[in-house]
Amino acid sequence: MKTYKTPIDFQIHILITSAYKDIRRLNAPLYLKWLVHELKHGVLDGGHVSTMYQRFTKWVKDKKEGSEDGLLSETKFGLLLNNAKEIEQDFDISDIDIGFKKKHGGIMRYKWNFESLINGLVKLHLLEEGFQYIPISKSEEVEEE
Repeated sequence: MKTYKTPIDFQIHILITSAYKDIRRLNAPLYLKWLVHELKHGVLDGGHVSTMYQRFTKWVKDKKEGSEDGLLSETKFGLLLNNAKEIEQDFDISDIDIGFKKKHGGIMRYKWNFESLINGLVKLHLLEEGFQYIPISKSEEVEEE
């Protein structure tokens, strides 16, 4: 059986199993967990950053995914969407073009690059290989809530 001389060697060569992927999902930053949730449920949509932030905070409260006291501000949330580098090194997606923000009529709007976002989340082992994003219609979304 192959053994490694240092913990770093072991970490670099660790097998990617379903247990490893579960641990990655558990330890992912809140906003990445939210993105995965939105993608899996077909509701991730571009639009006003403030609307997405409201969805994010509602998700945190509903799923009890952390303390509301330590929640990101809307400004920091917007920066993360814009590939800010102030995120955990283990989950760094700053090199991935996940979308872009644009001010329109005095309001910040966001447009997703779904293909790149999904590829990045697969690379981080937060989504399964071959994941397909299938958006649901607005009427379906209202019925689910």
